[in-house]
Amino acid sequence: WGLTFSLYPGFIMSVCRNLSEVTAACFILTGLFLIRTERPKLGTIALALAVLARETTLLVAVGLGLAWIIAWMKGKEVQPAKWYCWTMPLLVYICTQILLWMNWGEFPLLSSGRGDFGFPFVGFVRRYAHSMLFPTSSGIVEGIARFIWLIETSFLIAFVWSIIRTMGNSEAPAHEKNSWVFYVVLASLMSYDIWNSDLSFLRGATELYVIGMLLL
Repeated sequence: WGLTFSLYPGFIMSVCRNLSEVTAACFILTGLFLIRTERPKLGTIALALAVLARETTLLVAVGLGLAWIIAWMKGKEVQPAKWYCWTMPLLVYICTQILLWMNWGEFPLLSSGRGDFGFPFVGFVRRYAHSMLFPTSSGIVEGIARFIWLIETSFLIAFVWSIIRTMGNSEAPAHEKNSWVFYVVLASLMSYDIWNSDLSFLRGATELYVIGMLLL
């Protein structure tokens, strides 16, 4: 079962280009596993390292925080996740942003990712319509590339739909479900330029796949 995590096609592209998705995924899985097995301090360290590897892993901490706050408001004892499981990764991210601002003169959060996000599903619908309406307008090579794109996106759609259907019966902790929903929202906000490149959208959907596998 553990081998299914490594079968994500986006990891091939990440490794070939020396990108950080595989490292971030390893830290996420390690952190969530340690939290599941009631070793929250070690899990917190792993999630903090995940944030340093890839900024979008911060949504895991946000999912943890939401689950912790809801349980706290209901007066329930939160186990095995602790308050520091989500506050420490957030603190690490904030400190990193401040250090980079001191060095570069601007916050990376505000300067990077411009044009990468837009209104929900607009980028995907535009790209999908372009593939369906003009499948071979630029020649055979472009047609093959678009066919591959349709296969990849169909895989993601089927994957997301299968998790939505089974999420209610999943025994995964609430914070993992919260995090996955956040990554679905993030994927829906990706722009046309992101969806136009399989490298870009497969990278963007890394956590969506990794955490989704935990819910199946």
